[in-house]
Amino acid sequence: MNRWGSAIRSSLRIGFGIGLVTTVFSTAAGAGDVAAPGPYKVGATFLVELDPSRSHQNGLSRPLPIVTFYPADTGDVVGAPSARYPRNPFVNATTQVFLSTNFEARGIDAAYHLAPPSTGGPFPLLVLSQGARAPYWYNIGIAARVASHGFIVALIAHYGEAAYANPAPSDPLNHVAQRGLDRILDMKLAIDRLLLRSATPSDFFYGVIDADRVAVGGHSFGGLTAIQLVAGDDLVCDTYMAPTPPPASTCVPFLDVDERVKATVLLDASTQNVKYHEMERIVVPTIGIGEDFDSIRAGFAGAIPPSLGARAHHAMSGEPTYRVDVINSRHVPSFTNACQSVLVRGDIGVLTQAQVLSEIVRLECNNPALTPYQTANEIVWRYTTSFLKTHLADVQGYQKMLSPGWAVAREPFAMFFVKERKNGQTPNTEFPDDTWFHLSQPNPDMEDSPTAFEN
Repeated sequence: MNRWGSAIRSSLRIGFGIGLVTTVFSTAAGAGDVAAPGPYKVGATFLVELDPSRSHQNGLSRPLPIVTFYPADTGDVVGAPSARYPRNPFVNATTQVFLSTNFEARGIDAAYHLAPPSTGGPFPLLVLSQGARAPYWYNIGIAARVASHGFIVALIAHYGEAAYANPAPSDPLNHVAQRGLDRILDMKLAIDRLLLRSATPSDFFYGVIDADRVAVGGHSFGGLTAIQLVAGDDLVCDTYMAPTPPPASTCVPFLDVDERVKATVLLDASTQNVKYHEMERIVVPTIGIGEDFDSIRAGFAGAIPPSLGARAHHAMSGEPTYRVDVINSRHVPSFTNACQSVLVRGDIGVLTQAQVLSEIVRLECNNPALTPYQTANEIVWRYTTSFLKTHLADVQGYQKMLSPGWAVAREPFAMFFVKERKNGQTPNTEFPDDTWFHLSQPNPDMEDSPTAFEN
């Protein structure tokens, strides 16, 4: 064990290297195999697209960094270098990097730099956005795992987010509403450019992406971005409450929904200010994986309604719409690889020992009352993979996992809900017991509930 693990074990009495709490899976062909990396190796590459229709504070075209994970054949990664993940994708992106091996040492699947894409394509595409002011590399874990099962996974980095560097005080991107609007446009641009690359004979990704099988998703704020892209937003600035007035440019509707998107993956998405009728406009298959009722109540201390995930699940009209509640979870460590990222930065000297300890405590990475973050991550990865295989890639054999019965028998740390027909008979109260009455009608007072986005 390296010095970081030893020091932290001594300080917290619970080591970062705690073993995964394993779940028993069926060994039958199909659903059981998503509990592990898939049949493909994973390649990764970094590119930057520019949007001349939008500018950043220096008056230049808005940059959109994209780290893309893709299936690679086993023989093509022999001798390939470890994947390189820019620490700040806007500055020194080629010189200051994490290596895949850094993350592998902390339980994240391997990826290889510029390995040739597999000839088994074209593959479905998933575009993921991260949470507010969070780095894209919080989602490396889910990207590498899903890609190994035959998907292209693009992690996009949003300019103006303080995850990398604080914008100038005069930059309008300091306002949450402007960042929110730009996030939607970033996600749409990522789809545009990746599909264009796949259609360009000279491009590295030529013929690799299936343009008819596109999904979007994200964690927290990123999940909200995906919802807005798929369902639209009647008034963007109204969705991003802030103590300061929003820029006038954000007080507009976003109606240019992306009909190329065939599925959505929402990881503890920030839906508290999305109108119920707006979420009803989501008509594609959707899976929401998030905190359970008690976890939201404990983790947000009243700032977020505990019925958040249930309300969104009830509202969405896609067929099917699934909801997975991870028991004893927390918003950041359970649904991202934030804890692993803290340890990686300690391992390579970006953070001091004291900073690592502080971050681990702040994020509750080793809170003994919670489901271990590694276990929660694995739940997210396998449900996402099963959902995408079934409802985006049209692969048979995984539907069995997308059922309450599977969770009852095999998922001690999760509860599973399938969207049922709305009958209009449930009481007009806001989910008095979210665990069981997950189909109660929404309370109109929720439509303009307060939020804590910046936290």
